[in-house]
Amino acid sequence: MKMYTSIANKWRKHLVLQKEQRLQPYLPETDLFSETLLWRYLEKHPFVILKPVRGTGGKGIIKVSKDKGRFELQHNTQKKIFSSKSHLYARIKQLIRTKEYLIQQGIQLLGLKGRPIDLRVVLLRPADEWEYIGAMGKMAARNKIITNFCKGGSPIMVRNVLRKGLHLNHKECTKVEREMSEVGLMAAQCLADRYRGIREVGLDMAVDKEGDLWILEVNTRPMYRLFRYHSDESLSPTIKKYVRRIRKRK
Repeated sequence: MKMYTSIANKWRKHLVLQKEQRLQPYLPETDLFSETLLWRYLEKHPFVILKPVRGTGGKGIIKVSKDKGRFELQHNTQKKIFSSKSHLYARIKQLIRTKEYLIQQGIQLLGLKGRPIDLRVVLLRPADEWEYIGAMGKMAARNKIITNFCKGGSPIMVRNVLRKGLHLNHKECTKVEREMSEVGLMAAQCLADRYRGIREVGLDMAVDKEGDLWILEVNTRPMYRLFRYHSDESLSPTIKKYVRRIRKRK
């Protein structure tokens, strides 16, 4: 079998995770984008996210909402209202061109001051077993839908997100963090079972406004700069040490 170290195709990674029954409750409904599925998804969900099958840094992300028979499309910080399905779809096709896209159920992310937040969860396998390294929140820049650090997102501690966004106490925060760790380890092992060379996983996870946990996306060659801002100052050096060890194995 060919050894893989990084998988760029988001659809393939989603399908791997979807096969694990225990992970299914954490996965938003996701498909390869088509016009038929766009209307079907918008009948079921208040909004949807369109994202390139291949791409990093939040590039090309589109949000489409439906309200009272009208549609709102947001791309970067620009928003536009459409009253016609055909005009909306024509604009989407303009934006995505010939690229292959996913359509994903929109999740009402927990946020602060109107700025959505998701969580980067890091798992590494420097030796035989996967290790949960830690998690860090990413808060979107004002008026943006993407939280990526490289697109102006701000680092925020997960505990602060849970305390301020959901008003959880210490015990309740610990329970959510434990669930993140368990789900993360399960997802990393699923990917490694399918692609033997995978040793680095950065999950983009989210907590919604009801406190439910979701896996939004999987990165198999994640960036780690965000963890320089973690309150545990030993975390970033540990990540660097483990990543060096992993990449020397190649």
